[in-house]
Amino acid sequence: MTSLRPALTAVAVAFAVLPMATPVARAQDTTYHVAVGGDDTGPGSESAPWGTIARGIRYLRPGDTVLIHGGDYYGASGFRQPGIPKATASNPIRVLAAPGERPVLHGVINITDPSYFVFDGINITYNPNTASSYLLRITNGVGWTYRNAEIWGNTRISNVLINGTVDGEPRDWRFTGNCVHDIGAGPNPNNDHNMYVTPGYRSGPGIIERNLLFRAPNGNHIKAAGPGPSTGAANLKIRYNTMWKGSQGVLVAYGSHHVSLQRNLILNRWNGRTDNPAIRGHELTGDTNIAANNMGFGYRSVVKNTQADAGRLRNGGGNVTQNPMFDSTSTCAGFHPTAPAAQSYGHLAP
Repeated sequence: MTSLRPALTAVAVAFAVLPMATPVARAQDTTYHVAVGGDDTGPGSESAPWGTIARGIRYLRPGDTVLIHGGDYYGASGFRQPGIPKATASNPIRVLAAPGERPVLHGVINITDPSYFVFDGINITYNPNTASSYLLRITNGVGWTYRNAEIWGNTRISNVLINGTVDGEPRDWRFTGNCVHDIGAGPNPNNDHNMYVTPGYRSGPGIIERNLLFRAPNGNHIKAAGPGPSTGAANLKIRYNTMWKGSQGVLVAYGSHHVSLQRNLILNRWNGRTDNPAIRGHELTGDTNIAANNMGFGYRSVVKNTQADAGRLRNGGGNVTQNPMFDSTSTCAGFHPTAPAAQSYGHLAP
């Protein structure tokens, strides 16, 4: 695959109570290691790594890096030890897959306020022992990035949930270069989404770009709205994403405002039905939403508002219909458009 790690799989950031290691003297800007079979009570060095990502994430300080080595990890992850200093723009915290390796978390990442964190190659898949409404949940935070991961296989609500509980957050966040797929159809119609984006009406800016999202039979690839009018999305750019086989591609609803969609490639509604649009405005009261220069195929239209929306999701023009003629559609390594007109849209566009 080009902009995604090939055959990506998954990792965590922990919820469970961890063994309390004795604090040790430490240099600034330290690199730690996590490996399958490691020991959370050890120093976290390359020769004596920790055994869980959760152990590392609790104690990382501004400027620190933790390298997650390849293999299968299990559990739920996310919280930070109280009192640990926050990262800054000049001293971020990095949680990275070790170079050339594929860590796999069978579980859940649920992290609040990951300000100036960079997650790279931290992959997550469904684990029935940690079943949740999401596989990745990020709440609040400033300046964080989640990239180059595969997140797949949840059985309800969403694979990814981005939300906010603090006024003005999340802010300056980015979700990029990921492969998110196969959200299981639950019992309620239109309720299972690859990404559920409800950071709040005073959040942002935020960017969702160059991701591949596929197989969402009962919901949207991206729902930019809350479960009801009380919350939704704001100041959000959704651009250069590829989406295949969903009930809808993107839903912008309720009070969501300043949401823009550009150069996305959205096609082939689930089960061949064509009654929904690729991008839909639904019961919108928020303003300054625009969809321009997107490509759709296999939907009723590229952009459509429900009747009562009065065009609050504006068709900015340049939205076209074209079959991209993908080379394959089974894994994250596929989805290369062979139709020349489609090659400037979606996650693989130059």
